[in-house]
Amino acid sequence: MGDGIILNCKKCGYQKDFIFGIGFMYGDLMDVIETIPKKHREEIYPIVKNYDVHPLFEQKVFKCNKCNGLYNKLWVKIDYDGNKTYETKYKCYKCKIDLEEIDFDLDNEKNQDFKFPDLICPKCGFKYLDQPMIILWD
Repeated sequence: MGDGIILNCKKCGYQKDFIFGIGFMYGDLMDVIETIPKKHREEIYPIVKNYDVHPLFEQKVFKCNKCNGLYNKLWVKIDYDGNKTYETKYKCYKCKIDLEEIDFDLDNEKNQDFKFPDLICPKCGFKYLDQPMIILWD
């Protein structure tokens, strides 16, 4: 089972759901590959075909440091050929710059009040988002 959050902005009403983890949606790497963008599939297929792979994959949340856009993306990391690693990288649709992963460690005491002052609302720029609810998903 995976979990997630709903983030909202008290100033403008922006609200968006984000999920993380893996849930029961993806059984193996081949299931995952079919759901990621074509660019990444084309990079991963030769690795899977030619090497013994050790994959990790899960839903993660990413942000754009320029426009404050927030994205839910399926992250894949594959260790292969002894010391090589492939990892999905994503860019902001609007700004075309690399996205940065956000760590929503809800077990961390710092995040127990479900407030995320480091996140800026992508709609109005208010420097504070909070999380009124936790999501559990399969």
